[in-house]
Amino acid sequence: MKKQASGSASSPVNEDSVRRGSFKVLVPINWRTRIRAASTLAESFYHAFNGVLLGLRTERNLRIHFAAAAVIALLAFFLKVDQLGCLALAFAVGLVLTAEFINTSLEHLVDLASSRSYHPSAKAAKDTAAAAVLMASICACVIGLMVFGPKVLELLRIHANLPR
Repeated sequence: MKKQASGSASSPVNEDSVRRGSFKVLVPINWRTRIRAASTLAESFYHAFNGVLLGLRTERNLRIHFAAAAVIALLAFFLKVDQLGCLALAFAVGLVLTAEFINTSLEHLVDLASSRSYHPSAKAAKDTAAAAVLMASICACVIGLMVFGPKVLELLRIHANLPR
């Protein structure tokens, strides 16, 4: 197993699982094994997209949040949410996904620093990072209720012949 900048301590990633990505033929080998800063903008984007793919492959909650984002986008389209509502939903989704990526990276760093052994500070760091994702998710749910709530109530009134 070679050293990898994007390797994970909480869910070990060997070189074979990283090379299964679609970039292996198109990307220079030194980009995949480099630990220092990227030397070009293209390399920076490679590492960013590799982080997204790595997160999607290894983190269940991140896959759940991406699926929820797709459902939210479809609902916004079919319910004809206005531009301001779409902006609020995009902000909420972005907030949750960003918090999830930060949480994931912090968990990997804590595992690396603590050698995967229990320490109260390591637990506190992981728990508070998870709390940040929870808070972002609660805020996103409130935004979702504010945007989708009136639309769903209107649909229910139309189908149930309720007075406005």
